[in-house]
This record gives sequence, C-alpha cells and structure tokens, in this order.
Amino acid sequence: MPKKAERLAHKACIACEKWREYFKYNIDQYHMMHTFVLGQQWTDDEEEMLKTFKKVPLVSNKLATMANSLCGEQQQNTPQLQVVPVANCDEQTAKIRELVVKDIMFSTSAHTVYQVAASQAFIGGFSAFCIDTDYVHQKSFELDIVYRHFKDATRCYWDVGAERVNKTDGMHCGYITRMTRVKFREIYGKDL
Repeated sequence: MPKKAERLAHKACIACEKWREYFKYNIDQYHMMHTFVLGQQWTDDEEEMLKTFKKVPLVSNKLATMANSLCGEQQQNTPQLQVVPVANCDEQTAKIRELVVKDIMFSTSAHTVYQVAASQAFIGGFSAFCIDTDYVHQKSFELDIVYRHFKDATRCYWDVGAERVNKTDGMHCGYITRMTRVKFREIYGKDL
C-alpha cells in the first residue's frame, strides 16, 4: 500500500504525527488513568520510598468497581434511535430505514463495541469505535455493516482542525495498527 500510494501514505503519517503531538497530554493521561484504575496505584519510586520507611504500599481500588458499575448501567440503557421523515422521504421509506439502522445498531457486535467504548471513556476520558463493512463470509461478495472497537483508543487520530466533540467536522481520521509480515503479504501481496 505505501509504495502504491506514497503521497497518501505520507499525508497520513503527517496527520497522525500532528494529532499525536497536539493530543499528547490527553494520551499520556489516558494511559496513566488506565494503569491507575486497573491496579497499579503506586509508582515504582513511591513504592521504594515506602519500603525504606518499612511501610506497605496498600492499594484500595474502588475506582474499578465504580467503572464496572457504570458499564453495567450503560448496558441497561442502550441508546434508542428514531428516524423521522424529511421533505423528500415518505413515512414508509423512513420506517424501513429505521428498521435497517436498528438491525445494524442492535447486533451482538455493536453491544460489545458500546461496552468497550464506554469502559474506555469512563476510565481514560475518551474512546473510539468505527462503523465499517465486512464480507458476509470468505467467498461472498455481499458486505455487511459492522461495528469495530479499538483495543487502545490512543492509536486513533483525527483532523487537528476539527471543532466538534465527536470530530465529525474533520477532513480525515484514521487508526494505527500493527500486523505481521505474513499477514501483510496475504492481504497486499508479495510485491510490496
């Protein structure tokens, strides 16, 4: 891919680096909060200092329980969508669109994505997920709309100039991923 579209790959790298530089403080806070909430509440230096005074570095983790409680609450209150017909759309078309949207939104993978995104936001302060397409099976040409979550929301980037909270007014976005050379050759071929 990079050799076939060098300009596009270069622009993506620049956009990613700009975002990471712009959002560095929040990314660092995200990782620090995840580390803190999920169990490591003392730094190594603090633990050593406490041990020199013959004190035990106790951990009382009530935040993880609270995050789990919030996730459970969010799971019980899944969002509801309502499609309203506009000027050039009749009510029957709006009803069909509403059924399609609800079918996609309430699929089993969407519930998992909502839970992961909510958990990341409760603990780290922000999260990300994407709506993508995937083939129904390997030999099919039919595509389904699917939700995908990211293991680490800090690996995503957006346009630095985006003003809205959900970044929908940005000109670009993306995510950084790693893959083995074998998988890369399977997908993009050996010529690259």
